[in-house]
Amino acid sequence: ACRTKEWSETKVFLDCTVEDFAPLPVRDVILKSVSESTSLSTAQRSKSRVIMAIGSERGWTEDEAKLFREVGFEAASLGKSILRVDTAVIAGLAVVSCTLDELQAKRKFEEGSSNGQKRKYEEKSVSS
Repeated sequence: ACRTKEWSETKVFLDCTVEDFAPLPVRDVILKSVSESTSLSTAQRSKSRVIMAIGSERGWTEDEAKLFREVGFEAASLGKSILRVDTAVIAGLAVVSCTLDELQAKRKFEEGSSNGQKRKYEEKSVSS
């Protein structure tokens, strides 16, 4: 049975190669992808899914990166440091989870505001 796509889907592959072009941070790629899902209703966009490809410490070969791009993946970064695979998995999942939580909180605030309900949404910045 064919199912209709009911969520926004973001495909990223972590690219830590040193090139002339630096990929966007994972968070920015997810936010950009979800905001570009304008054809989906708000309810559908609230169901965001992220597929992340994490490779070895050596990074992806040019051919591997090309294959990812051909099937709709976008390069993303966790920063300049080269992480071990097990560390990259945990860090990547943490960034994805926090980003999706942030999107959900903003949507709930927007829904509450549009319904005339008073809800307070505060963005907290972490000072170093």
